[in-house]
Amino acid sequence: MSPNESSARKQRLHRLDPTFYKDKAYVHWTFTTHKRRTGWLTDSFYQSFQAQFTHLLVRYHQCCPVYCFMPDHAHFLFVGLNHRSNQLALIQQLTRQWNELIQPYELSRQAYDNVLRERDRQQSAFADLVGYILRNPVRKNLVEHWQDWPYSGCSLPGYRTLDPRKDYFWKNFWKGYREQAD
Repeated sequence: MSPNESSARKQRLHRLDPTFYKDKAYVHWTFTTHKRRTGWLTDSFYQSFQAQFTHLLVRYHQCCPVYCFMPDHAHFLFVGLNHRSNQLALIQQLTRQWNELIQPYELSRQAYDNVLRERDRQQSAFADLVGYILRNPVRKNLVEHWQDWPYSGCSLPGYRTLDPRKDYFWKNFWKGYREQAD
């Protein structure tokens, strides 16, 4: 192991206790590609990812009110549906499958996370976070309007047509969430 690899391993991000990532946890995750490499984000990747993504959400009892892929990173906001929810297990499997899809590229060794506290889950704070995630392509000058970015969306298993670009999105998202959450 080189000195740089050894140093990188020592600088791993510290996670909270695993209980913070279970049950109905709300967590904002940010993944980056190794060395911020670009070139992996394609329509083909996106379609393949979406095909696997819903299965992972069902398996780990999660929903994703918003996600946004960028050329060198991606944001996901996961919300647990019940007491069987486990975001750390989801992230481990998601990272493995994602790395398979983007070979020869790879994700950085560890994603950043922000576990939302109760005040961060309140309607205005939650809406601000969702807006921040969706406006990433505008801040990076990739599109003029966030609605034009093709690599962002929502995933609530059983509600394939939910789209944050639609006016009725939040009403239908929370209705669907309440129907699925224990």
